[in-house]
Amino acid sequence: MANEILFFPIQKRLAEECEYREGVYQLKLEAAQMLNDVAAGTYLMSPGNIQAIKNVNAMCRKAGIPPLAYDPK
Repeated sequence: MANEILFFPIQKRLAEECEYREGVYQLKLEAAQMLNDVAAGTYLMSPGNIQAIKNVNAMCRKAGIPPLAYDPK
């Protein structure tokens, strides 16, 4: 897992209010924020969170969006 904080100057919106590809990107932003919180030491990942990151990465690949650089240990 990367221990660096990622910055996203992209406007966040609710994924439900977007077309599929943009919705997936919004989910990716939320997942990146969670990983940032983990890197900052303010959040502890659960097995469900790890699976959610994997699911978001799978949706990213399907939508043609680069997945998050995340390696669960």
